[in-house]
Amino acid sequence: MARRKLAVIGHSTASWAGTEVNGSISFIDLLLNHFAFILVAKGVNEGSEDRTLDVLKNIDPPDICVIFHSSPQHIYLPSCKRDINIKKFNRAEHVFDPRVKGVEHYDWDQGSIPYFTRSQDVRDTFDEDWIFIQTVMLYKRFLYTPESRQNQFYGSLQQIDQYCLAKNIAVIHVPQADNFPPWLKKMKSGKMMPEIAKIANDYMGKPGDEVRYPNNVNAEGQTLIYQILAREIEEMIASGKI
Repeated sequence: MARRKLAVIGHSTASWAGTEVNGSISFIDLLLNHFAFILVAKGVNEGSEDRTLDVLKNIDPPDICVIFHSSPQHIYLPSCKRDINIKKFNRAEHVFDPRVKGVEHYDWDQGSIPYFTRSQDVRDTFDEDWIFIQTVMLYKRFLYTPESRQNQFYGSLQQIDQYCLAKNIAVIHVPQADNFPPWLKKMKSGKMMPEIAKIANDYMGKPGDEVRYPNNVNAEGQTLIYQILAREIEEMIASGKI
């Protein structure tokens, strides 16, 4: 019997698999060990809903998919292995002056992620920091409004649901409840489990922690997420959904 294929996609909570940190492994690895699944896709840092839809359409349909849904402010960087949070960029004059040379670190929004200095593929794609920052600033100035992004986010949500339904993929949806409109409280393709997102938030790493995990959820949180997902997947297998 062929091994079942698992995709765990979405934002950074779904991005850690395949390595051990301080004696702990991710909830994804715990699932792979328990069910002997094959992992066919995982999430990325600040993964956007657009990327999730694109990933689904470009892989062979998995037997089961766990989707950690994103938020409207996350913008798809299709040429990079991560996405960005558009809200972390202020007006250009507050962030970067291209005439200034030799600056290696930018304190964007009081400590938000310095994408260019920490992300090798962002550096490889944009060559120079000012090109990357100018690109995002021009996008935000001329092509972005919160309302347009929200509408695109809702559209991607609905397409993800329709695609999974059409491809008969067993899905567990993990929404951040505040990002879902009142008229979209259910997804036809699978069960909504916002309690998993709450665990990820409750057990999120803090700046003073001695150990930081790649998906920013501590070891106890990994175990709790695994336990909930394992129970749900066991039920799906028993009922013939997978």
